[in-house]
This record gives sequence, structure tokens and C-alpha cells, in this order.
Amino acid sequence: MAIEDNVEIICIDPYIGEQKGGDLAGIWVYKFRFNRQEYLVAYRPPAMWAGRGRTGRWF
Repeated sequence: MAIEDNVEIICIDPYIGEQKGGDLAGIWVYKFRFNRQEYLVAYRPPAMWAGRGRTGRWF
């Protein structure tokens, strides 16, 4: 299933999406296409990832 597969991708690397700013600071959005339809998943990375980069390693 495409939606579940993309959620799995986000779970593996929460910083794969695009970080929003302003009133949406702290929210990330991941875009993907399925059956010629674009979907956007908005999420907040878990606190355990705070301070980590895209690789999940500490800075």
C-alpha cells in the first residue's frame, strides 16, 4: 500500500520532509504521489530526534 509505505519512510527518517516556519514552526510536511494524486502528510518529529540531523546522528 502506497500510503503505509510512505508513513514507513517518514518513521525511518523523520527529517525527510520539509520543515514549515512561522505559525507552523515544528511541523514537517512530506509530499508523495499515488495514482496521479498528490498527498501531503503533516507531522511533528518525535522528541527523541530533537538535535539530530538527517542521519539520526547527533550533531
